[in-house]
Amino acid sequence: MQGAGGATGGRQGVASNVYFLRDTPAVTTRLGTSFGADILLVGARRGASATHRTVWKVPANGAVDAKTGNVFRKFGSNFTARIGTPTYRGYKFTES
Repeated sequence: MQGAGGATGGRQGVASNVYFLRDTPAVTTRLGTSFGADILLVGARRGASATHRTVWKVPANGAVDAKTGNVFRKFGSNFTARIGTPTYRGYKFTES
């Protein structure tokens, strides 16, 4: 863990003990396609709230925003969850 102003408890870390329940097929970037992951935050303060950031990484050729033509390689968002409570994070390609 490293010091991080504004992070819960003033520290931030990188996920460890990550494992996949099963391999997933390649996700195509078509409108309506969705995907996600179950996440369980662990720590000594079970039941306390913690802020977490989910970052989805896109393969080497990137994904193209159909409206702007911009290519992106990753996108993410912050969310608050309770330590010890399973949480689902997902994403869906939509027109916005």
